[in-house]
Amino acid sequence: MQTTTVVLAGGRSSRFGQDKTRALLGDTTLLDRVLDALPDDADVIVVGEQRPTTRTVRWVRETPVFAGPLAGLGAALPLIGADAFTLIGGDMPLGAPALAQLADLLRTTPVDAVVATDLNGHRQPLLAAYRTAAVRAAMPADPADRSMRALLHDLDVTTVPVEEQFVTDIDTPEDLARMSSTYDGTPARAAREADLVTYYDNEAADRQDNPLPEARVAHRDEFVAQLKAEGRSRLLEVGTGPGRDALAFQQAGLTVSGVDLAPASVELCQQAGLDVRVGSALGLPFGDGEFDAAYTASTLLHVADEDLDTALAELVRVVRPGAPIAIGLWGAQKSRQERWGRQSYGPPRFFALRSDADLTTTLVAHGVIERFETWPSSDGDELHYQWVVLRTPDRA
Repeated sequence: MQTTTVVLAGGRSSRFGQDKTRALLGDTTLLDRVLDALPDDADVIVVGEQRPTTRTVRWVRETPVFAGPLAGLGAALPLIGADAFTLIGGDMPLGAPALAQLADLLRTTPVDAVVATDLNGHRQPLLAAYRTAAVRAAMPADPADRSMRALLHDLDVTTVPVEEQFVTDIDTPEDLARMSSTYDGTPARAAREADLVTYYDNEAADRQDNPLPEARVAHRDEFVAQLKAEGRSRLLEVGTGPGRDALAFQQAGLTVSGVDLAPASVELCQQAGLDVRVGSALGLPFGDGEFDAAYTASTLLHVADEDLDTALAELVRVVRPGAPIAIGLWGAQKSRQERWGRQSYGPPRFFALRSDADLTTTLVAHGVIERFETWPSSDGDELHYQWVVLRTPDRA
């Protein structure tokens, strides 16, 4: 079903010093990052100064200009033909994936609006789904310089807590610099890995007690059967976490070594009698061809797109020619990079979610895809799990 999304990109950006929606995050403007994350078939209305964008949109401008977000929404209302619409700020480059959840709840709940909140309960009316008729009825005759919260006061509203990244907006150059650490270069890579270490060190004990998903266990056990059928016994796991898969491999009779970024996870593995050391997928601490096979599950999704080839080349390097590598990771319909996680464990984790097509394009440069399967998330979101068995080149 086609959706209508209003993107507000006409603010004064006084704290930023220039139009922040034109600022670059990586090599893409903030506005284009929002637009690129919306569904391909969405009807998109952008309120702001017209400019080239990465997709076709309808443009409108509030009167007078810089009259605030409520005036911007008021300018867009005459263009909305649907019974409901979603709204997002053009300075919220990571927020668009949350809109589908808000819209779905609005369809099934007899309210006028579903508004996202951060984990502390603060409402963000610029990340929300609204019923068009209710907004038209509540819109002031002169919305200039009025607060969006004035609109909410006259609507029947329900709220939904979402991950902090979704409601994060860019107000200052410092905000942009912090978010840019997700996207740019070697310092960003170090920052991503440092955040992952902090998060998983704090979470390791809890993760150890959580059972693995049944589908992943079934595919892992099929990989074990494949290794035994091929006479392969020495396995490397990259990204062991607290050792749930590694223990299963060891109990199946394989000789297992592993690496993980988080020292707390490595310590738990070592306490369980596993040969695991601290290390990164981007520089594995092993010699060429040491292993008969490799396995990595829910780890390469923490590797940025620009580093994925490096990680795959490292996996190929440390296994023998013609070896199988099992790879599992979460994917999405459209590739994107974002952060999420529980605040109690530390800074939000970096995720690179890849479409099946984009992942396949990268993998085939490193071997032959013998198996590619997906299954949906049990959380009811739009993510799906990707399972691949890659056969490395026979260098002999």
